[in-house]
Amino acid sequence: MKQITVLLISLFISFFAYGQNKAALSLQKTVDKVQSLKTLSYSYHLTQKNPLSEGDTNYINMRCLLKFNAHGLTKQKRDKTISGKGQPQFEVVLRNDTLYQLDLDDSTYSFHTKPEADQVNLGMMSVIEQIQYALEKNRPNIFQRKDTVINGLSCSYFFIKSFDEMVNGRHDFTYDYVAINKATLLPVFFKEIGAGITEKGGQTIGRLTFFEEAHFTNIKINQAIPANALNFDLASFSLQNKQLLTEGSMAPALKLKNLQNKDVPLTDFNNKILLIAFDATNCAANALANPVLNRISKKYASSNFSIVSIFTSEAADKVSKYKEANHLEFPVYLGVLQTKKAFKTVGTPNFYLVDKDGRIVKSVDGYNDDMEKELVAKIDEELKK
Repeated sequence: MKQITVLLISLFISFFAYGQNKAALSLQKTVDKVQSLKTLSYSYHLTQKNPLSEGDTNYINMRCLLKFNAHGLTKQKRDKTISGKGQPQFEVVLRNDTLYQLDLDDSTYSFHTKPEADQVNLGMMSVIEQIQYALEKNRPNIFQRKDTVINGLSCSYFFIKSFDEMVNGRHDFTYDYVAINKATLLPVFFKEIGAGITEKGGQTIGRLTFFEEAHFTNIKINQAIPANALNFDLASFSLQNKQLLTEGSMAPALKLKNLQNKDVPLTDFNNKILLIAFDATNCAANALANPVLNRISKKYASSNFSIVSIFTSEAADKVSKYKEANHLEFPVYLGVLQTKKAFKTVGTPNFYLVDKDGRIVKSVDGYNDDMEKELVAKIDEELKK
């Protein structure tokens, strides 16, 4: 009886290993197929929950065009991010070993020469990159599930445990699900869910949950691409700002709205020491800065001081959800593109400490460990004047 039990266990292990190997071989065919392509175009529809703001979901639509070299690497590309109204908002263009990132809303751009693979591989290519990593590093955790139908297409369906660990009774994990069109061997669906401790710059933000779901449609392979498909007029864009306003200069006027979309009178800021913070709801560094701002706001609640937290890229409902989810205890406002440009912001978060006369006495680009101590010292100095 013992021999029979051992035999059954061995057969089960062998069958399980065979299933895993079969799944890996199937996904390898997808990687090989993509690496054999000359051109690829598709539409990309992404649903992504903001891990920093409960109840906030982003919907992204893109049109992607890629050319590959003889080694299957992306040689040229153009990605267009489309707004809900069907208008292009951002474009990413790779040509001549330079990656251009174009912001169509404010007509600015940035660029990277000889960019890294993670800067280039977005959308479907990011999925392929994750499959490759699983095949190389995580093959035992690739499983084939029951076939499915996505958008009328017969698909093989796979589950990948990218990460799965119990830490002090806490389940940290990243699970990937991918559907591969049986006819083309290309991905048509990808979903990733996960939870775990998140860090930024060596600082712990906390345990966050993640969710994103992508659909790939209008897929066309090896079609001729017009020579002008990657052209754009760089002269119509200005280089994105890389330096904050200098200390000692006068701060621009604050033209803001509150979260009820009503104009905020300029007199609300007159003769006050202000800590102006430029924020965004999807920036991990902001999550580190928020507790600092809460403490500063509480410390100087009875002083002639105020925090002015400005969001220039999000709607009022999105900022309201973020304020509630992150327990912000300081004033939050909506800015416009002109406000962002006037203050020469460099990403987020950016901070300006402004004296009672409206002069910038300190600026801080991004979050750092000494920020709170430095700001408190400078605020105390200004309050004594």
